[in-house]
Amino acid sequence: MWWKTVFEILLVTFSVTMVTGMSDFLRQNYFRVIYRKSLPADLKAGFKMDFPYKIYVYNLPPALNENIVKEITKTNHVTKGMMTASGLGREIAKMGKYEDMSIRDTFQFSLEVIMHQKMLNSPYRTLDPDAADFFYVPAYTALRCIVKDKDCQSCLFNRFLSALVSFLQQQPYFKEKRPHFSAIGKIHRELADFECPYLLYPVMKELTFFAIEKEAALEPGAGGNLLVHQAAQSLIVMPYPSYIHFTANTASVMGYGSQRTVFALLPVAHPEESTLSTKLSAQFNGSTTYSYGKYFRNYKHGQYDMIHVNTDARDNEIMIRKTISWMTHSTFCLHPPGESSTRRSFYDSILCGCIPVIFIDKAIPYAFPSSLDYSKFSVGIKQIDILQGKNIGDILRSINPNVVKQLQRNLDIISQRMQYSVPKANVPDAIDIALLELAKTIEDTENEKDEKKKLM
Repeated sequence: MWWKTVFEILLVTFSVTMVTGMSDFLRQNYFRVIYRKSLPADLKAGFKMDFPYKIYVYNLPPALNENIVKEITKTNHVTKGMMTASGLGREIAKMGKYEDMSIRDTFQFSLEVIMHQKMLNSPYRTLDPDAADFFYVPAYTALRCIVKDKDCQSCLFNRFLSALVSFLQQQPYFKEKRPHFSAIGKIHRELADFECPYLLYPVMKELTFFAIEKEAALEPGAGGNLLVHQAAQSLIVMPYPSYIHFTANTASVMGYGSQRTVFALLPVAHPEESTLSTKLSAQFNGSTTYSYGKYFRNYKHGQYDMIHVNTDARDNEIMIRKTISWMTHSTFCLHPPGESSTRRSFYDSILCGCIPVIFIDKAIPYAFPSSLDYSKFSVGIKQIDILQGKNIGDILRSINPNVVKQLQRNLDIISQRMQYSVPKANVPDAIDIALLELAKTIEDTENEKDEKKKLM
């Protein structure tokens, strides 16, 4: 099959071997992720993706995308600056050895806008629908759900959904069941509830979605939101849009903040939001609302090596600068689950060269779990271990220093694929893996159909 050839060529195994001094802790506690292939170690050396397919981008009525952006900038949810620059937001600062990283006021739910602009400017785009292999539907569904109508929220969304379904059902390529895909910028379950039942609508099961999070499949006899699991399940998990975006292939997370003076960082605004966060916070010997620079100007350098930073701030730019300043000087960044299984800060820490520490007892819910080996650039710890009293500092200190260095080097390799590069930068990013995953999903579906025909 074609996809095997593509993955063999493009997603060859990391040319990285974990050092022989790996601690027993890592052998026992790294997530055992089943993955097809890990990314090559030479991504920064001019990686080019040979995607042999063409994408047609539908020209939807403005009420289904552009007008929603205009409307949302008038609400209290986001500022106008967060929706500029093709969804990446206004630039706050530059960083990196060559100033090849752009820190931006990026809205974490802006994936729909980002994907739309990326597809419009994609080298794989075709203006001839007859020549297309895939069809992109640029509906800003999550943003529509964010804009509230105090009188009738369901009425607002129903009008949107009705217009979108009507458009799709008029398209000959949709009627022919040609491969269609779209993006949703909020987590899976939030688009399968009574206010925004987007994924529950039968027509949506005909699409594959790029999403920032996917609800874990229910085990037999388990509870949970049954509506979510009746919804469209063809989702490819993408990175949350981070604050950091590459502007050149030279970008390197090891090229700045190399003085990791903080051993472990807990960047959580409200630790009381979960029992796990509260337990972790109690184990930290320092807590502050200051930025990294201000903190060490006021306290003896190195006095605390495990610091909980409250990232809450009224001014979004101050919050972003504070978060980035701490992450670029920390070795480990902890990411306990909050309102959902994943956090945007996970991707921020990768792009700051801070080793992510995640607390997920089941399969990893972050981006591209079938393509990436997360044990090569993150540390997984069982939630129950912390809840039963184990000390996070002791656990992390048990990791061999050589292993820590290897994890940091691997972060540098993987970082390019966990961000969305700035417009016209021509830097490979998360979109490339997403398209390969999309093609693989469609190919798997077609193979299943062929197998069923053979059995008939």
